[in-house]
Amino acid sequence: MDIKPNGKLAALLQSPFTNEIKALNLSLRNVNKALNAIGKLEKAAEKQAQADRPSTLDNMKTLKKQLESEKASPKQTRGRGRNPAVEIN
Repeated sequence: MDIKPNGKLAALLQSPFTNEIKALNLSLRNVNKALNAIGKLEKAAEKQAQADRPSTLDNMKTLKKQLESEKASPKQTRGRGRNPAVEIN
């Protein structure tokens, strides 16, 4: 089958556009792969954050409250003289 001269002209004009479309489709696939990878990383980070131990800030707040409550309630001591033998809470 021979290509007519009009077909040759059409193929010549169409080739840059087909190459550009192929390149755009390839870049679109790469972008979609990258977005999927980022989504997986975000899900993994959320899962790990939920499974981890409580935050350090929460621990600091609870310890601060405990220290304040201990300072507020005076401790009774019994024993001899200046050196108390046993502390009673």
